[in-house]
Amino acid sequence: MTRDRALELAAAAPESPSAPRAGRAPAPADMPADVRALLAGAALVVVVGLGWAAFAPVRRDTTPPVLGWVDPGPPDPKTLGARAAPQPPFRMPWWK
Repeated sequence: MTRDRALELAAAAPESPSAPRAGRAPAPADMPADVRALLAGAALVVVVGLGWAAFAPVRRDTTPPVLGWVDPGPPDPKTLGARAAPQPPFRMPWWK
């Protein structure tokens, strides 16, 4: 195809008025119903998530007993330092 023929075809081709313009987002009314439903669902999830993050109940420090068992939690750091250094079961020359 020559350049002249390509220019003739481009000039003869009708412009589509419904073609989206570059840089412009389509209006929600122009979108199909399923896309609008997905956007509405995503917006709802975001709003509920932000509401939960802002107004969620405060977590308690202790674990409530379940069937009579209570998690004792981590050991007290003061008692960890009071333990004696571990010794090997027999004397090694490099052990001090």
